[in-house]
Amino acid sequence: MKHIILSTALLLCSYFVIGQENEERHILKTDSLWAKEIFELPTGFAREMTLTGFEDASFPKGWSDPESPAMWSYIFAWSASEEKMVPTQEIIDNLELYFDGLMDVRKDTLIAGKIPTIALLVENTSAEDVLTYTGKVRTFDRFRSNEMMTLHLLAEQYYCKKEKRTIIVFRFSPKSLDHSIWELLKGVQLIADACERK
Repeated sequence: MKHIILSTALLLCSYFVIGQENEERHILKTDSLWAKEIFELPTGFAREMTLTGFEDASFPKGWSDPESPAMWSYIFAWSASEEKMVPTQEIIDNLELYFDGLMDVRKDTLIAGKIPTIALLVENTSAEDVLTYTGKVRTFDRFRSNEMMTLHLLAEQYYCKKEKRTIIVFRFSPKSLDHSIWELLKGVQLIADACERK
């Protein structure tokens, strides 16, 4: 009996420690209505990704509800160990690997209505340590519709010189960029010490 109690206590302690560690890694500032998750990079479902670090994902209320205007609208930020800004093509390649893994689509898939992800990213503006992008991700939705869908995206890439880290924030929605959901998505920003969290 003592062994069971000790094992349970150790398990609860490990969950508490892991929860604390993940809480300390959140780099997106959201309120309590947003669901949050931390993933290691490369993710377990996309091991071929070339970026290493972690992902902070945030999901607004209704993001998984087909009747909600927030359906499939969410944000994630990749914090990666990089010596320089990540080239646009490498971001595209990693997005395609990420979504193919998430949607369980192989690159050689030849099933009608289920094709590998195609990402498009266009650089809009650049400053010394910040780049902004618009784009789209055409991917298979294996969780809801089992059909192809297009997610519009806005992204920013920040380079943290001192920490030698790159943070890329992606905002996604199937809604066009003039829809009100984008005001909600744009309202989420990085926390002040995002560069320091690893």
